[in-house]
Amino acid sequence: MTEYGSPGGARWKIGPTSAFGGFAPRVSGRAGAILLLALLLGTGLRENLRAVPACPAPVTVRQPDGRTIRLFLRGDEFLHWAEDSSGYTVVREPSRG
Repeated sequence: MTEYGSPGGARWKIGPTSAFGGFAPRVSGRAGAILLLALLLGTGLRENLRAVPACPAPVTVRQPDGRTIRLFLRGDEFLHWAEDSSGYTVVREPSRG
């Protein structure tokens, strides 16, 4: 164990008691709160990073009048939409389901 001192008489000891070679980092106050918030937000956002993208293969959809169109699904399971072959977004009429 190594003992250190300062001209003012304060002394502290550093020994091989931690994984940091005797130096135990401490975070408190505002820096600790920011670090804790960053860790909590980081673990919550991690779930969105595992989103599965939509299949790039075209899907054939039958219209109410019997015609069929090819659509491409875009996005993932959290945010998704359909586009036609020209890249225009296709939406369903709420009354038709």
